[in-house]
Amino acid sequence: MPIINQVIKGRSVNRVTIEATDADLTDVLALLEGEITQYKEEGTAGTAGVVHPSTYNTMKLSLKKDKFSCSFTIRHCKPTVGMKDLISASIGKLDAGWDDVALKADKLNKFYDSSRNGA
Repeated sequence: MPIINQVIKGRSVNRVTIEATDADLTDVLALLEGEITQYKEEGTAGTAGVVHPSTYNTMKLSLKKDKFSCSFTIRHCKPTVGMKDLISASIGKLDAGWDDVALKADKLNKFYDSSRNGA
């Protein structure tokens, strides 16, 4: 199962795992913009015997600085992670824009939290 990494203007904008035949994969890759790197998945990693969480907590967040903003999604967040943790990990550390200009975020908004929606 190949892993595709898509880079545009020096930033990794998309990383996906695709289940497809080689012919179908070639057709899909022809549609993608930017620099495409294809990796072959050799294993699933992780630690054997670890219990999987009963729910997967997905969060969608927005970072802001002045008139610039960007959003990102954390697919599998620990259930114990709260706003204080998210703020300390992002404010003043992560960029709030997609451009090459370094704009360290000073605001964080949560759009979506699957743990709050019974998912």
